[in-house]
Amino acid sequence: MLIPGAVNPLLAASPPEAGGATPDAGPAAPALPALPIKGNINARRQKLYHLPGCPSYASTRIDEPRGERLFATEAEAIAAGWLLAPGCRSAVEGAR
Repeated sequence: MLIPGAVNPLLAASPPEAGGATPDAGPAAPALPALPIKGNINARRQKLYHLPGCPSYASTRIDEPRGERLFATEAEAIAAGWLLAPGCRSAVEGAR
């Protein structure tokens, strides 16, 4: 659940500075896309959103003609009426 003003720890990583990683940090992690949250509609027509770090994130595909979409923020997904995918709950709680 999103707490107003709270930063989701799964989305808290800032993109690496220009020039890549720092000398001691190793390679930089890939930057998140501009719309990192995947809004998908399941077989029961539930609108669920998946955050980076959720177990189902990589396998979730967006089918825009079915009404599925991408979101920039978790707050945007919630405001549009989407719910956190059940499999993501443990990933979000574990990251906090």
